Order: sequence, then C-alpha cells, then structure tokens
Amino acid sequence: MDNNIKFLEVRSKYFAQGLSFLGFRYMKFGFGVDTIYGFEDTQILRTAMTKMISLKNSLNLD
Repeated sequence: MDNNIKFLEVRSKYFAQGLSFLGFRYMKFGFGVDTIYGFEDTQILRTAMTKMISLKNSLNLD
C-alpha cells in the first residue's frame, strides 16, 4: 500500500460536487462552516479543476 498519496483540499461544496460529477471521489473532513473536501492529487484532477475554472470565467456569471 502506498502511504505517500497526496491529497488536494477543496473548501467549496459546489466545486467539490462538480468534480464528483466528473467522476472524482472525495473524502469529507469536518462539518458545517469548516468542511473540507479532500481529493487524491493527480494531474487529471488538476486539469479538470483548471478547465472548470476556465469555463466559469468564460460564462461571466459573477
């Protein structure tokens, strides 16, 4: 078993759910205001995150 697995923390519930919709599994730490969603840190996860942020910015919904 590899004990050197790195995790990436996400604090946005909706961003975590979006990544989950794409097939990435997360672990939930804490509850309420301080909830953190932990994803296994992989290159494909980082690519998905970058593309999701890019899509959000291109829609100009802010």
